[in-house]
Amino acid sequence: LGSLSQIQQEVISFDGNRTDKNYMRLEELLTKQLLALDAVDPQGDERCKAARKQAVKLAQNILYYLDMKTD
Repeated sequence: LGSLSQIQQEVISFDGNRTDKNYMRLEELLTKQLLALDAVDPQGDERCKAARKQAVKLAQNILYYLDMKTD
């Protein structure tokens, strides 16, 4: 969640449009985070499952917020 928090702060302060290099960088970072989370195998550990689910939701919400800022 640490790097997601950093990305979230960058997204909050982002002021641009979808063609900006910074937008594309942030979108790529979030996509990579989601892919990394998707690769996590909780192996039945409920705490791990819950943490992964929370992190995925956070990443999706940050990505959604980034998209909304550029509409």
